[in-house]
Amino acid sequence: MSENQNRLETSLSSAVATTLENMTFEEIEVVDEPASAEISDDMIWAAVPILQPHEGQLVVRVAPEYAKILAGEVFGSADEAISDAAVKDVIAEMANTIAGRFMYELVPSDEEFRLGLPNTGVGKFQEGLGQVTSILINVGEHPLVTSVIGSDFVKLTNE
Repeated sequence: MSENQNRLETSLSSAVATTLENMTFEEIEVVDEPASAEISDDMIWAAVPILQPHEGQLVVRVAPEYAKILAGEVFGSADEAISDAAVKDVIAEMANTIAGRFMYELVPSDEEFRLGLPNTGVGKFQEGLGQVTSILINVGEHPLVTSVIGSDFVKLTNE
């Protein structure tokens, strides 16, 4: 593994762990083999464009049951009256926070980074080519997959 690949994975792991621990106050477990994660067709995803200094995306995928639990915690409601839009907003905000923490960890302090606005959807996220790294975290019994994709990040790991 290259030094840059290791730095990417460490930055991503730290960003995901810190964000989830602050949002959920639950114990998280990093799964060693994220490729083994079953990503179902009904997962809710949020993708945050990374614009500068490297172009790519950070994508968070969450099982719908867990997304509703998170939205309930954020909005202070344990019932099922939370709208689909509110659930997607919570996942988008979580992805945005993870992306910001990831880039803060990755980019030297004398450089700036820029993120775009998150997009959300349901189903399989079409990553295309260029997935660099993924991290699978179990929060309680719920899986959460975070991936960094983009040719700039692929080039970075090959340097």
